[in-house]
Amino acid sequence: MSRHSTPSTAVPEGFISIHGGEFTMGSDKHYPEEAPARRVRVGGFWISPTAVTNREFVRFVRETGYRTVAERPLDPGLFPGAPAENLVPGQGAVHLGE
Repeated sequence: MSRHSTPSTAVPEGFISIHGGEFTMGSDKHYPEEAPARRVRVGGFWISPTAVTNREFVRFVRETGYRTVAERPLDPGLFPGAPAENLVPGQGAVHLGE
């Protein structure tokens, strides 16, 4: 992997194809934040048949410079009323040893 790579159509060895389709996302009957129920379409994609190990994830982060959601600054506008100390990026699994 390269820090400056472009998207590739190459499929990693061993990955399996998941066909795209439509499904109902959300609910009008349970929690308000799940509403409204709506039909959405997800395109097909490839996925590993096994979980990514910590070692594999650390290698990926080091090789690509990827920043996890936990490391990205948060937009206070998306979290009205949240204390400032809760909007500080945390340190996720990227600091696990190999």
